[in-house]
Amino acid sequence: MSELSSFFTEKAKINFGEDESRKSQSLAQFREWISKHPFIKRCNPTDAHLLAHLRCCKYSMTNAFEQFEKCLVFIKTHEDWFKLSDEDYERALQLYEAGFIKIMKKRDAEGRRNAVFTSSLGDPNKFNGDDVMNLQCILFPMLISEEETQICGMNYINSCKNTTVSHLSLLSMKKSFDALTNLKVFPLSVKNIIIIGVPQFAAQAVNMMKYLLTDKMKKRFHVVNDVSELDDESVKAAFNDDCGDKEVENIRELVKTYSEYYKILMDFDIDMEKASASKNVKSFENVGSFRKLEID
Repeated sequence: MSELSSFFTEKAKINFGEDESRKSQSLAQFREWISKHPFIKRCNPTDAHLLAHLRCCKYSMTNAFEQFEKCLVFIKTHEDWFKLSDEDYERALQLYEAGFIKIMKKRDAEGRRNAVFTSSLGDPNKFNGDDVMNLQCILFPMLISEEETQICGMNYINSCKNTTVSHLSLLSMKKSFDALTNLKVFPLSVKNIIIIGVPQFAAQAVNMMKYLLTDKMKKRFHVVNDVSELDDESVKAAFNDDCGDKEVENIRELVKTYSEYYKILMDFDIDMEKASASKNVKSFENVGSFRKLEID
């Protein structure tokens, strides 16, 4: 893991009460819990992976254990989303390069990552709903591995400008439903979901999306009419016609940077029969001699 700047270490301390002692104790407890888990047969995650769960759950060990468990089960259940053929992988990267999703290099004043979706830039004659889901399954693990993003979270901004009915074919309703209802299993803190310029024909779909969110996320869900209503200049830049590579992360460089992390993340095995019978993880919360760490 790379060394964090003072800005992010201070944010972590304020947000989670995190310091080096708390981190090391919690990581040790997490690994002991994994080693004694009844249905995790093989798993050796990186510290960054475990910290993602700890930070997302504000160091509640019980919640972090449960989220980690559900995340493994979700990935195993949807292996075809994550273990892509070379052709599917390439199509997903090309969808990113077409501008359908942009991960902005510049973070906002709070240190948050900005992910910008522009649905009109996805050619429905070339791409489909599977490509959209595959791309997100490539991006999520990489974003989760970024400590800065673990600490400060992300904003999702979706521009519906110039979106037509044909672009709806890029949204697989079943997969979108699965992703939204299981979003909380991924240790990625979404601070805001912003939808810009919703066309009349998509209003019902947006309302359905909001309905699927938790009460907390509903408060972070915003619909605006125009880009000009946004405060973040780094987000506004993504909608400029002359927006160049300097503003947007290069997907192939990101893939290369986080390839080893992705490989380790996917290298696990669980007993699905035992997993399906598991109700919760409360019985594992006191593993070892470490104190239970929680924060309001």
